[in-house]
Amino acid sequence: MNYYTYWSISDLPSNTRSFDVFFWVAIVSLILWILIKKFKRKNNDYEKLMLLWSVGAVFSLLVIMFFYLKLYTTDTREARYDVLYDKNTSLYGSGFMPFVRVYF
Repeated sequence: MNYYTYWSISDLPSNTRSFDVFFWVAIVSLILWILIKKFKRKNNDYEKLMLLWSVGAVFSLLVIMFFYLKLYTTDTREARYDVLYDKNTSLYGSGFMPFVRVYF
């Protein structure tokens, strides 16, 4: 049997909401944009301009995703976990199991 694990931004730990990730990465990209604007020297090439535009585009995308996740989506993780771990549908066992080998 092959098992695959897929990760999504919604699969963060329970104390982290998905829009928080976009918020903090947007703050970091804004600080990076300000640092590039202030400290990068302008030469005859277009390196500073390209850096500012690319970091600005990333910042814009992050802000759009933050507001989308904050305002337009609902977080249903807790309800899904409740259904998944419902005692009537989940199998559980307790007691001594003599033939189970544990490898570390």
